[in-house]
Amino acid sequence: MKTRIELTDLEELFAENSYPDNFGKANGDIIERTFNAGQWLGEGYYHEIFFNGMHIGYGNFSLANATSVRFLSDFETIEMHFALAGHTLTRESFSSQIYEFRGGQHNIVYASAFNGTSDWSYGGMKTFEINLLPEFFTKRLPEGLAMFKNFKQAIDQKCTARLSTRNYPITAQMLLIIHDILKCDRAGEFKKMFLESKVMELLLLQLEQMAYFDKHQTSKLLPRDIEKMHEVRELLLKKMDHYHSLHSLATAVGTNEFTLKKGFKEVFGKTVFQYLNELKMNHAKEKLIKDDVSVAEVSAIVGYKNPQHFSTAFKKRYGVTPTALKSCRRKSVN
Repeated sequence: MKTRIELTDLEELFAENSYPDNFGKANGDIIERTFNAGQWLGEGYYHEIFFNGMHIGYGNFSLANATSVRFLSDFETIEMHFALAGHTLTRESFSSQIYEFRGGQHNIVYASAFNGTSDWSYGGMKTFEINLLPEFFTKRLPEGLAMFKNFKQAIDQKCTARLSTRNYPITAQMLLIIHDILKCDRAGEFKKMFLESKVMELLLLQLEQMAYFDKHQTSKLLPRDIEKMHEVRELLLKKMDHYHSLHSLATAVGTNEFTLKKGFKEVFGKTVFQYLNELKMNHAKEKLIKDDVSVAEVSAIVGYKNPQHFSTAFKKRYGVTPTALKSCRRKSVN
């Protein structure tokens, strides 16, 4: 099982990546490795984790120029693909298939012995992907929807395909799971158990979101408006401790309050402030569990002026107060 990556402009090998021999074995060791971007791609790295027939990859690059690369692989895979930042356009050589991803989008792709080129835009590019064996994935693919049936048929016929013809927005919950995977500090069997549970949770969220959109929603937003919804999301991610109003957010991205209010929920499935609250609570939970900080400090970090208001909101979401959660942390540490 091998992937070869070439820089098309230079006709030069960038990387040749072989999966470990024990990749598909349930009792194999967990293997991790990191590749540096090198002089041609600028700064950055690609980190990989292999275990139990699963491959997790995270790339974080800062590209000085637009780059075109050629991918050649000799194996079948189901890829849960998450474009965290940047813009890529991939073409398969032997068909008319084109895959375009912008920052904040995800999809699921099947490939069999893939041969194609990918254009990467300059600037920051972050990608997160999970590769699964087809037999593992198909056992968990729900029935009943045409899109799932068609994807299963493509896999059976060994035809490269996307599960959906459209990409979907990466939600706050998905981002939290990706963060948990990347920051996991467990080891051995415990790490494998943790990562496998998170992969399944992430797959559930992808399939669930796709099924919902397929049944209930047809987007009427213009492409430029969808881009602006993603810009608002980025503002919320970077400045979750700031005070935000619909007016200030709409002005910041060059739209109006009506389009923002309607469009954000259509793209992300939640209102602006539901999404922001979810970000705040997820970040607060992580700080309380992992860091030695007070409830008042966490309250300020996520933008609450009154710690009591923060505690009330936290308990409403998680069913436990921040103080109780911190108490559990202290007991586990001691």
